[in-house]
Amino acid sequence: CDGPLYRGQKVAVIGGGNSALTAANDLLSLGCTVVLVNFLPDLQADAVLVEKAESHDNIMFYTNHQVEEISGDSAVSAIKIQNRETGNSLNIDVSGVFIEIGLIPNSSFAEGILEMNDKKEILVDCRCRTNISGIFAAGDVTNVPDKQIIVAAGEGAKAALGISEYLLKS
Repeated sequence: CDGPLYRGQKVAVIGGGNSALTAANDLLSLGCTVVLVNFLPDLQADAVLVEKAESHDNIMFYTNHQVEEISGDSAVSAIKIQNRETGNSLNIDVSGVFIEIGLIPNSSFAEGILEMNDKKEILVDCRCRTNISGIFAAGDVTNVPDKQIIVAAGEGAKAALGISEYLLKS
């Protein structure tokens, strides 16, 4: 959702899976120059996403690299990346950084207890209630769409209100 704020600018996308390549393609469609940094030697994304990104002239792939530093005063101005094989470092000027390292929910603590979907997201209703009375869930671990911090924070507030109401009626 922040992509349009960087229209036409040089940005970094960190990751090499479907989340990263989807973000990179979205940013490329906004006229951004994209620096894609992947920790592993090969991209993990679906071939169709990789091919779409590779069809653009304004994307640079740095596989087998890791981010050492994100710098800037009041806003991002650069990243420093290191080649994991050679140890050589490179500073790259960018206006923004999009960290896209996947959407695997950390829900193993609830397996066998709460109802989940095939993505291992905890199923909740519009009031953040799970399938067990008195247990609420919120944030990226749930089946609520749009995995963004502002959505997770709002869902947390809804869950807190639901918990309060549940406790007052119990």
